[in-house]
Amino acid sequence: MNAPLQLPILSGETSWREAARLADLADICAPTLNLVYLPRALPQPLLADVTRQLPHGRGERRVVTAAADPCLDGLLFDGGARALHADWRFLIDVYATLTDAQTVGLRLHVLTGAMCPRFHTDRVGLRLICTYAGAGTEWLANEDVRRERLGHRADGLSDEHSGAVCGPVRRLPTGATALLKGEAWPGHEGRGCVHRSPAAEDGVPRLIFTIDALADR
Repeated sequence: MNAPLQLPILSGETSWREAARLADLADICAPTLNLVYLPRALPQPLLADVTRQLPHGRGERRVVTAAADPCLDGLLFDGGARALHADWRFLIDVYATLTDAQTVGLRLHVLTGAMCPRFHTDRVGLRLICTYAGAGTEWLANEDVRRERLGHRADGLSDEHSGAVCGPVRRLPTGATALLKGEAWPGHEGRGCVHRSPAAEDGVPRLIFTIDALADR
């Protein structure tokens, strides 16, 4: 993934796209898009590593590292996860190629409930999300949300009763590599991807990995 990226030219006003191949993730650079995801079938060695992380209950690990030679020490809840480490290095390389990020912030969450249960946007540039286990992140296409009813402007009402949701609630597939633009993406103020954590499913744990670009230290 070292070839220079070309700005995609897309027709229509869609705000999201399902990628058919890895190179299609570069479509996130298109001005009309704020979410692109690539479905993945996770191989058995990776699923085995994922399963070892889940018994630890709710928790979070954070690492700040150079993208070119990432140090993943301290990110795992349970050690000996070579396949998971390899996948993280792959995703970091994908992300760094797309963003030219030199320093990245990595987070690994084990969740048994909704971390961010209300629809919202994040004050970030571009975030990579992969849900390795459990239900994936939910999101709304631009045409399916009334942004003026998000957050404190919902008058204390739920997403479904505030008027914020005016179309289908979509969900990322488990294992998918997803790129979400936030409010800090250049020229994207007021158009960040609107998303939330899915409702808890009877205590079924979720394992979520995220990457954010950070200012060079």
